[in-house]
Amino acid sequence: DRALAALARGQVPAGSGDLLGEHAAAIAAGTDRVEWSTTSDGDLRCSVVARDRPGLLASVATALALAGLDVRSVDAASDDAGMAVEVFTGSDRFGRLADATGRDGAARGIVEAIAGEADLRARLAARAAAYRRSWRVDGPVTVTVDLLASTTATVIEVHADDEVGRFAQLAAILADGGYDVRTARATTIGDRIVDVFYVCDASGRIVDPAAIARLRTTVLEGLGAGTTPT
Repeated sequence: DRALAALARGQVPAGSGDLLGEHAAAIAAGTDRVEWSTTSDGDLRCSVVARDRPGLLASVATALALAGLDVRSVDAASDDAGMAVEVFTGSDRFGRLADATGRDGAARGIVEAIAGEADLRARLAARAAAYRRSWRVDGPVTVTVDLLASTTATVIEVHADDEVGRFAQLAAILADGGYDVRTARATTIGDRIVDVFYVCDASGRIVDPAAIARLRTTVLEGLGAGTTPT
């Protein structure tokens, strides 16, 4: 409905391919930068410019999860000089990012995460464990691979139980496995998540059946779900 309304108004949002142009000034500065804004739908948007490195998406996503942002979508791009732009859009259900003080604190946490100055993953895992219901019965985890949705990346769709920082956990699993996430979409339906990642490995788009099997196994084992084909 929002897409049709935007088309009717002639206000089509910029895609991830425009990220570098939108943040050209910050990229030219060559320093880490975190900027907050609000979308027309009332969601929070956090734009991060930093020197690109393996696992950058996971580091920033973890810092944002600790700050209280429930990520719904991510767009990312990098230039030939090694600078990266990552734009996270989501909601803040507990109001921790409602004012400048909260956002400034989150920005400091993101800069620390970019620099690798804190073990944020352990903190996020501890928080997830604290919020996890002891009586909950784990639902199934499924990982599907789509080779038709993109000509530049391999698309994986993960269905699993929702937990604090689940998107950040998945980003970290992919980073540790040597995969590069080009863009992503996170959706929560009740107590379940459906997270979609556009990923590449060192060779680019993943099409080899054995490599696809390794990708699926990496995600399933990272979530503690075993390796049953799904």
